[in-house]
Amino acid sequence: MAYVNKTKYTPIAVAYTKGRYGKKVYVQEWTDQRTPDKILNVRSKLLPKDCEILEVGVGSRYYSKFKLKYDKYYD
Repeated sequence: MAYVNKTKYTPIAVAYTKGRYGKKVYVQEWTDQRTPDKILNVRSKLLPKDCEILEVGVGSRYYSKFKLKYDKYYD
């Protein structure tokens, strides 16, 4: 059976576009990561492979801030 991390860390929000010429901005939040380093790593599977990262925020208010700024598309 796989290990399930039940700890809640400080939320990390990332705003990104898929692909090089993407127009839709996606906003996603993680609470199971301690630092944004694993999310932003090139080999990580947490974000799509060819995404362009627009903004990263550490804290609980950044997810709602990015949702208002980039409008509709969130995962």
